[in-house]
Amino acid sequence: MKKLSAALAVLAGLGILIAVSFTLHNSNPNVLRFLPDPITNFMTDHGWVSWIGTAVGAIAILSRLYVAGRVEKAQSRRSAQ
Repeated sequence: MKKLSAALAVLAGLGILIAVSFTLHNSNPNVLRFLPDPITNFMTDHGWVSWIGTAVGAIAILSRLYVAGRVEKAQSRRSAQ
């Protein structure tokens, strides 16, 4: 379960990072000027990726909370027995 929780945390971080970077680029293209041109061109042409990043981040966060709740519930059952 710890590996699953860590993987979900990484997935949430990546999703949020993608969403934030696309949002920053769309609001001010000069913010991420250090990125290579093909990446910024992709970000300009494919703004919908920000929505996918947001959805992936949100689903990963909710899944991680669910997994943490299940682990806590299992541990409380073990300690009660």
